[in-house]
Amino acid sequence: MANEIKVIQYLELRKQLVGSGPKTVTKLPDNDLPRYIDMSGNAIVRTIQALTATAEDLELGEVTIGGLMIFRNLDATNTIYVLDSTDTTVLFEIPPLEIAGPLRLETGFSGTPQVKAAAATATLEVLLLED
Repeated sequence: MANEIKVIQYLELRKQLVGSGPKTVTKLPDNDLPRYIDMSGNAIVRTIQALTATAEDLELGEVTIGGLMIFRNLDATNTIYVLDSTDTTVLFEIPPLEIAGPLRLETGFSGTPQVKAAAATATLEVLLLED
């Protein structure tokens, strides 16, 4: 089978920018949507992970060959950090109640990404499609 994954995403800005005249509407990407992706793997992992300010492994379940990931911060007050496997570099952050992704976890990745809350506790939802 082909085209099992359908991605529809864009970022739209509607703002009166200083000195720009009428309201500016910017939409990225400015290309044809949706985008279709073949899913050669069989694993679908959906997790909800309770985090503290101490880094821990991102739960990847049965996925071993990489895939598409979407992250959602379910906490209303705390930012979540996604870090490299050694907990030394912040790869990206997810502000309260925001979504990050889809992002690709590459085939042949080594180590397990780490996740942690900026302070106190936070809840992270992850959807990972092995492709």
